[in-house]
Amino acid sequence: MNDDLMIKEFKIEAAEMFESAEDGLLNIDKGLDFISNYNSIFRSFHSLKGAAGMFGMEELQLHMHKLESLLEAQKKYGVMNKNQIDYFLYGIDGAKSLIDGNATNFVHVDLEKFNIEIPVASLISPEIPKNAPIKTEKIIRKNGVVFIVDDEPELVDILSRIIEQNNYVVYKFYNGEEAVNSFEKYKPDIILSDILMPKLNGIEMIKAIHEVSANTPVIFISGNLSKERMQEALQFGAYAFIDKPFDNLTVKNLCRNAVKKSQALNLLEKSINYILYQFSDLDEYLKSTGKESLRQGLKAELKVILEQKKILKDIS
Repeated sequence: MNDDLMIKEFKIEAAEMFESAEDGLLNIDKGLDFISNYNSIFRSFHSLKGAAGMFGMEELQLHMHKLESLLEAQKKYGVMNKNQIDYFLYGIDGAKSLIDGNATNFVHVDLEKFNIEIPVASLISPEIPKNAPIKTEKIIRKNGVVFIVDDEPELVDILSRIIEQNNYVVYKFYNGEEAVNSFEKYKPDIILSDILMPKLNGIEMIKAIHEVSANTPVIFISGNLSKERMQEALQFGAYAFIDKPFDNLTVKNLCRNAVKKSQALNLLEKSINYILYQFSDLDEYLKSTGKESLRQGLKAELKVILEQKKILKDIS
């Protein structure tokens, strides 16, 4: 697994860390528990800093270090004002720009200025769009969240009844475009989909979804499973195929196994993120003490772990 592929994987995982930090900041803005949300934000910032260092993204690493330092200094107060929350939200936008290889107009400030009650416009460059991230709805996941996508409403209802019997949350869609547009909001564990659909067919849908979440298994259920379509779907990461008419037990078993795989991979990613979180401090220490060979050895070991994770993802 080359560095380009690992960086692509990191960018996908970074999007989840950015979202976690944004959610924490918005929760604090709503007056919810400060410490638990602070810890979530700090973990995200620290893990991003560590990963940026591992991949040699020095500008992003420095950016996250400065945000983390201001955040850490704020912990003793147990509160953040609106301007400070906005500052961190715009700082996350700046990090997103850097991780995509673009410049950022974000202006870092020192602790003294950060703790002054001044308008956020004076804390950031005026070129930055004043669009705060939109908070996504939280879903009660039960055993998992399943998308069912088919242009035949009767078939969607039948599949929904089968899946809901196993205590899954089910969302119904009648074309691939609707499913893609709702993906970020509901974050399904798996998707059951037809291949031939209007607006956006199953192949186009899986390509779009795996651009933002390569972990999400897609099971195609179709009466038109030609060899060519199956090969194309497999190329883009299809998990399994079911012919119509289908057997209820087959659907249940495949769904259960796919959800387990999806959730296991998500847990693995959280564990790797925790390792990156710990690596951030260790990397700085090893660098400052001149232990470069040990530092590079640890980086190589982490890359092996990321490579093994990619191999596991590719196993259906």
